[in-house]
Amino acid sequence: MHSILALSWQNVVDGNGVPLALTGLAIVFSGLVLIAVFIAALPRLLQQWDRLMAPRPDPAAAPTPAAPESADPATASPVVQAALAWVAVRELEVFRLGDQQRLTLQSHRRSGMWRAIPSLRDIDPSD
Repeated sequence: MHSILALSWQNVVDGNGVPLALTGLAIVFSGLVLIAVFIAALPRLLQQWDRLMAPRPDPAAAPTPAAPESADPATASPVVQAALAWVAVRELEVFRLGDQQRLTLQSHRRSGMWRAIPSLRDIDPSD
């Protein structure tokens, strides 16, 4: 008795399966290439979008000078110092650095050579 469904590669060739498979591979490959090109171009496209959507400066309005932000945490505002201290304490708690680690906060009133050399305590005299 013959099987109703005969499985062989000849059926694929007779039904134009090879060109169909190659066409499918080409479609999927070209789609992946287009996605990769879009992802690579996305930063440049977003920069152009930001330039288009940026508010136009009003020529009649006088520019107001902004207060310069200090990069030194010791001269930052008390709010910024408190936030930095909280982050440092949380990091110490998360990593559980043990009793060998200490968190020290320096006063911004220090000046002179002691400010230039922030930590002499870290130098090991046995070296």
